[in-house]
Amino acid sequence: MLAIGAMAAAAPSSQASAVQDFAAQVWEQLPSGHALEAAVVLVPLGLAFLLYGFRMYRWLVVVAYAAVGAVAGLLAAQWIGFSGLVCGIVGAIVLGILAWPLHRLGWGLLGGGLFGAAAVALAGTAGVQGQVSLALIGTVAFLGGMLLTMLVMKPIIILVTSVLGASALAAGVVRLLELWPAVGDPVAAILRTKPYLPALAIGILAAVGLVLQVIDTGAAGRKKSREER
Repeated sequence: MLAIGAMAAAAPSSQASAVQDFAAQVWEQLPSGHALEAAVVLVPLGLAFLLYGFRMYRWLVVVAYAAVGAVAGLLAAQWIGFSGLVCGIVGAIVLGILAWPLHRLGWGLLGGGLFGAAAVALAGTAGVQGQVSLALIGTVAFLGGMLLTMLVMKPIIILVTSVLGASALAAGVVRLLELWPAVGDPVAAILRTKPYLPALAIGILAAVGLVLQVIDTGAAGRKKSREER
């Protein structure tokens, strides 16, 4: 993670800007896809995360690190002047493979990165200035977040996957309703006038998913314990 940040900082500004522009275009185009296509992807994915997120977390770590590896490979390719496609694929494969046996460390690094980024963002909002101060805050938050994520890995995984699953499921249902304007248009109008409703719906779904995952993982743990006896 730190190496990727170093490469990004070392890359020429025009190259880094090209990567950011490409990512922004992809992000902007995601909601504009056909409603049925979006729903077919989002609804099953949301249900899987919501109900079985903890069981899937190794695969989630692998996918996350494959994506990180692809970005790192693209940045490295632009820096050394080599094929971006080849470097991106190699980076995705290498980090994806390493993430499987090192999933616990990988999850900790992801958590640390999220904590560090959030801490720097909050510090900037609070008026903290200076690269040294922000770097120190980010480093402390990264290390603390990494340790916290590894120590309480199961609850955090269940919480994160429940929220992700609830968000994907809610978005998929809304996109699906677009296929029936008689229902979808009034729903869209309500969501525009009451923007707190999506957050409330996601919160309720996430709470349900969290409870179901706790029950599921507890039952799985008891079954494994009986089998070992």
